Amino acid sequence: MNCLRLEIRHNSGCRRDVNKTPPRRPVHVRALLTKLMIDGLVSLIACLIFLTPASTYGQSASDIAATRRSCVQGLAQQALNQIHAAGIQMGLAEMCVRALSWTANNDKLLDIYVRGTGRDEALALVNRLTDSAKSSTGPFRPEGSPGEMWRRGDLTPSLAFDAAFTRSYLNRPTTSSASTNPAELKRITEGCLRQTQSLADCAEAGRIQAALAYQMNNAFSNNGSAREPKSENQGPERAPTQVAIDQKFQKWARSWSFDRYRPGSAQITDMNCTDQCKVSGRFSFVRMGSLHTIPFVAFLPSLGDGSWTLGRLCYNDETTNMLDCTP
Repeated sequence: MNCLRLEIRHNSGCRRDVNKTPPRRPVHVRALLTKLMIDGLVSLIACLIFLTPASTYGQSASDIAATRRSCVQGLAQQALNQIHAAGIQMGLAEMCVRALSWTANNDKLLDIYVRGTGRDEALALVNRLTDSAKSSTGPFRPEGSPGEMWRRGDLTPSLAFDAAFTRSYLNRPTTSSASTNPAELKRITEGCLRQTQSLADCAEAGRIQAALAYQMNNAFSNNGSAREPKSENQGPERAPTQVAIDQKFQKWARSWSFDRYRPGSAQITDMNCTDQCKVSGRFSFVRMGSLHTIPFVAFLPSLGDGSWTLGRLCYNDETTNMLDCTP
């Protein structure tokens, strides 16, 4: 027991020197402690933002609309920097596609194209922009800053991507049109958002991303249609499929900012197999000490020889109203 602790308790057995100033910490120690306090405060604020019941990562509808507008205008990097400052880690393509997916799921895709006109005129504008981008040839050559090109109404790669995504999603695309390498699709998408990709490539990337978003947004919907019963030999075996899903969740969870996946918690509840298998179930994770269990779906395309491969894995976070997938 030291003297300072006894002085606080007014123990007479410890000499008090009221004129003695407590030793100051070295400057570098004070700076380190200050930084740790600030970092902790930022993390706490980020967690509070994340846990706020809202649309995606605690963002309001107006926040998501602003993110999408930044992506269309070629200012996505600025919006991403703000998200990183809040302690949320995601990439450029992920941020913009996520904003588009939420917008699509809430029937707001045409809002950004309605400029004093109705939805029919907005859809006609989307079609003109998409057709123009698809018919363009050669690389894109910017004429001014993203803001200047947006104000002039120039067709830029980011606008071509958004317009093609909008048209494709509204046409209810099939996932068969979305077969592409995920890493390559991400690279092209980020190039569109940075205005370095060709208009034609961005129109194609927007079409494919829309097909994937449509698949994700409809993965958890119940359309009420009757399904034909499937026998066990018409799809993959349940036990190894569940193990594969659990392993994919464990790998995916390494990139999660706040949540911690509970290994072994993924449990299949339903399998529906036609051209590909849609496997539904639930899994658990821990967030800020609280246990949550939410639904997931996995898509297993057929390899044509009686075998199946695990494709996209998606979850529906009912605590934040957020949908997300990993390839």
